[in-house]
Amino acid sequence: MNDDGGRVALRILPNGRSATFMKSGKIYLMKLENGSATQITFSANIVNDITAKRTAAFYQFWKTYHHRFYDGNFHGRDWVALRNKYLKRIPSVDTNDEFATLLQMMVGELDASHTELSAVAPSTSQKKTPHLGFTIDFSYSGVGIKVKDIPKQAPAAFEKTQIKPGEYILQIDGKDVSSDELLFKFLTQKPTVLTKFTVNSKPEKEGSREVKYKLLSESEWRKLRYQETTQELRKRVEEATNGKVGYLHISAMGSSDQAKFEREAYEYIQGKNAMIFDVRFNNGGNISDTLIDWLERKPHGIYKSRDREPELAPSRAWNKPIVVLMNEHSYSNGEMFPYAMRQRGLAKLVGMPTPGYVIWTSSFTLTDGTKARIPGRGVFRMDGTNMENQGEKPDFQLWITPDQWLKGEDPQLEKAISLLIRQP
Repeated sequence: MNDDGGRVALRILPNGRSATFMKSGKIYLMKLENGSATQITFSANIVNDITAKRTAAFYQFWKTYHHRFYDGNFHGRDWVALRNKYLKRIPSVDTNDEFATLLQMMVGELDASHTELSAVAPSTSQKKTPHLGFTIDFSYSGVGIKVKDIPKQAPAAFEKTQIKPGEYILQIDGKDVSSDELLFKFLTQKPTVLTKFTVNSKPEKEGSREVKYKLLSESEWRKLRYQETTQELRKRVEEATNGKVGYLHISAMGSSDQAKFEREAYEYIQGKNAMIFDVRFNNGGNISDTLIDWLERKPHGIYKSRDREPELAPSRAWNKPIVVLMNEHSYSNGEMFPYAMRQRGLAKLVGMPTPGYVIWTSSFTLTDGTKARIPGRGVFRMDGTNMENQGEKPDFQLWITPDQWLKGEDPQLEKAISLLIRQP
């Protein structure tokens, strides 16, 4: 019976003369008298009722919020009435994106953060446009592309692949280019890994040279610009305070950001009389409580060894002045951090009020594959006020105007420096 491969799920039929079994994912009928087997085949029609599937997903979404949304009063809205309002609109939905938008409109009426939805991803992969590794001077309208700025550590910043600000890119992979939308279409469709630039100090091909390197992904480009910006801000602080004040930017509140804080914060704290912690443009997360625990430690002694600098005990203890920078783009846990720092008496706050995008959330997936988030726990201040939709206000409110932003000026940072310089 097993001479040509294994069989599973053997079942003797009630007549005692036949049996069924599975082999290689197929079902067979076998006569017991001689062992002969015949594959059992069948066909079936499947009805894929998209509207029914979306209706089921709609009810799943509504019921999940009905039982798990953090506020049983639904921010004063009638959740049943909202269900009825949007349920009748399902027949008009044609695509996965439209269905996610419909649910987003319904939950949006609760006026709560952390309620985003993501439509079912398309089956085909989406092409992404690589980054050239430099910024373009769009005020130039002549032949080619004029290079405006090149971050440190970008491919064009190294000697063998150097391109200088103010130079012209006349061709890319032998194709004439200009700074319009056709450039980005060409880059997206470009098949080669390495990219060849025809570069010159003037907008003409005579006397040009070739530079070849691999283009950057969008995330690699953002990382380079972020590093360049934070290094520049740290340099400003140290130069303005003769190295007496340290600066650290916290970009988000995830586990990797906690490791980064643990690695970098105490490097920049060493020998400083004060610190600036910058959570502007912080995307949020869940580590603010841990950071607060570390920063509110008070020293009780000093550890000294023969060949190393003395260290305060316990480790990570800090009892010197702090200013926290925040703005209208500090989100979620990035808002809880400045609130807690001030509430615990650890810091003064400088910048702009945060947006009030503060709530603990989790995720779930609907039966049709749509992904959703749901706020499960509210965040309230010690005076009982809800941080959701009521952002944290700074002690010193300063707005960076568009002109100041374009010029690279930072009055918020300057205010933080002035407060710490005046400390005794």
